[in-house]
Amino acid sequence: MEALNNINIESLTDTLISLTTAFVLGSVIGIERHHRQRTAGLLRTNVLVTVGAAVFVDMANRLTGHEGAVHVAAYVVSGIGFLGAGVIMKGDDNVRGLNTAATLWAAAAVGACAGADLIAEAALAALFVLAGNTLLRPAIHLKRDRRKAGLGHRPAHHNVECGDSSPLSELCGDESPYTTSSPIRLNDDQGRKA
Repeated sequence: MEALNNINIESLTDTLISLTTAFVLGSVIGIERHHRQRTAGLLRTNVLVTVGAAVFVDMANRLTGHEGAVHVAAYVVSGIGFLGAGVIMKGDDNVRGLNTAATLWAAAAVGACAGADLIAEAALAALFVLAGNTLLRPAIHLKRDRRKAGLGHRPAHHNVECGDSSPLSELCGDESPYTTSSPIRLNDDQGRKA
């Protein structure tokens, strides 16, 4: 009968508002991730992380007050790291999933705000998560495109003195771009001047 005694319409309404906010904001974040990544499960994962964080913080707030909610929020911050670590994949020469892991971590923060009855803060946080995932995307593509086009890295140009006695004479031709006013000295394996 303790369960019936714990039903409080005012508290239940507050929880409903918190969870609805978490669900809607988590859905918005998840829809953006699902659309960009085209990976099944990101929508539901973001919603579940957001709602789960909201439930934990809301429950602690109801049971022990604001101090308890702060402690549980701290556990949510560290605990979500384990889930985020599970989506990070290391390949041959690249790491994938960092953005998804960071988005899950931020979704937990949105949910924690909603659970703590900070509805406006939760909405603002979700807006910034969306901005980070959408507005910064063109900058990343620009850098990647510049790197592919060879604009991000400029090879070093060295001037070489051409002549019959030059150790690099095979690089020289009649129209050689390699010229300098001082000769280049090369070192051998022992570090002595050649």
